[in-house]
Amino acid sequence: MKVWTFLIRGGPSDFSLTLPNNPSLYHDGSITIWKMVGTQETANTGAGLIRSLGAAVTVYTEEQSKEQEAERRSLLGLTPEPR
Repeated sequence: MKVWTFLIRGGPSDFSLTLPNNPSLYHDGSITIWKMVGTQETANTGAGLIRSLGAAVTVYTEEQSKEQEAERRSLLGLTPEPR
């Protein structure tokens, strides 16, 4: 399970979407940012539904790369993760 951020733009009309255990999405046809928690499959399903309603969507996951994790730990003065 990960946190996913959806950047939704455009579309011919307003719509809403509700996925289990997540806040409802309300899109008015302009720009909407929506967050959900779920698997890659659930995120892909949500993105597909949004696209089928005529909006453009970009999906991001909030996960650090190994390089970002190492940099964060270094800046915080933490020891490197054991390998």
